[in-house]
Amino acid sequence: KTFNSKILSVLLTGIITLCSVFLLTLVGSHFFGGIKPLVKRWHKKQRNIIDDVLMIIFGFGACVAINYITGILSSIFSFLGKPNSAVSYGNEPLTIGLTVIVFAVLPSVCEEFAFRGVIMGIFGKYGDRFAIIISAFIFGMLHSSFITMIFAFCSGIVFGLIRKNGGSLVPSMIVHFLNNLISVIMACLNNESGIAFYYIVIFVSAVMLMFSFFLIYKRNSGFFSLGG
Repeated sequence: KTFNSKILSVLLTGIITLCSVFLLTLVGSHFFGGIKPLVKRWHKKQRNIIDDVLMIIFGFGACVAINYITGILSSIFSFLGKPNSAVSYGNEPLTIGLTVIVFAVLPSVCEEFAFRGVIMGIFGKYGDRFAIIISAFIFGMLHSSFITMIFAFCSGIVFGLIRKNGGSLVPSMIVHFLNNLISVIMACLNNESGIAFYYIVIFVSAVMLMFSFFLIYKRNSGFFSLGG
């Protein structure tokens, strides 16, 4: 009975995620002439796989760095609240698989489609800078604690930059998925293993961040500009 209730809780979260994105999609389609022209605004006919890989590496490293910094701020300033974390529903293979799907796969696909696809597409006519910032702001406001809002806003800027320069939602979806997957893995580990895993991730991502930052800047120094 407990096992079934865990599965039901995970599935209910997934259904809520899908319904919220479906509602946003309907609103955008009704008032802004359809979804297709919105999500393809930054579409590029020719894409470079090396640039996509570098953006994914940079995005993952940046998200881990933002998470680490906001964690420090949360521990220093208690009024900021506690960062949100994934919920562990047990160590059964089925619940672990469902948790990965609901807390890592679904949010990365649905939220990127909604915020970096529909919302950036809606506000894109006011300029790339405004579209990236407003989509990140709305993304942040939909999170619970204040410190999590800060993290979501900053990571939303990173996702928006990747979306603008990549010409596709796929790279930002992958970065979003990796970021959420780390939280799911930590939730499934015990305290000691989770701390060890977290510091390994911080070290690896810091190296990845510096490496990718240098290469991206060398290949496209305009990547870090929010645009006009």
